[in-house]
Amino acid sequence: MTDRERLQRKLAEQKARNIIKKIRSVQIIGQETCALPDHALLEKLGFYSQDKKPDSAIPESTDLQEIIDRMLSLLNDESGEIFFLLIYGVIYKVRFTDRAAALRELWTAPEAGRYICLINEDKTVLYEFGSDSRDEDNYLFDKYQL
Repeated sequence: MTDRERLQRKLAEQKARNIIKKIRSVQIIGQETCALPDHALLEKLGFYSQDKKPDSAIPESTDLQEIIDRMLSLLNDESGEIFFLLIYGVIYKVRFTDRAAALRELWTAPEAGRYICLINEDKTVLYEFGSDSRDEDNYLFDKYQL
């Protein structure tokens, strides 16, 4: 890794940490040093596919509470409060003290850009919520078994 890449990484880490620290219902447990699931696995799962049908879609004009309710319904299989949060290419292990409030605060954080990517605590499911080039008019919600 070059000095420039290290600096860019440090800046991304600081930016991500600053966003999370502003969110009262999310506590940072630690920063993960592991990478995301590798590119080949994500490609096999359809993560990059323009043809993948979303698990759920909701118009961008939908009110905030309905968007949060949709995210909560997709996370309904997860009983824990621990997740891995991907933000600015950095993975943080976090605790949601209030899941609905955490999702609301992450979703509305201007720096986060209406996008949330979570991995469950046992690293078997990746959840992706937000804008996507597959459909410019709707927020898409996807769930991938890792």
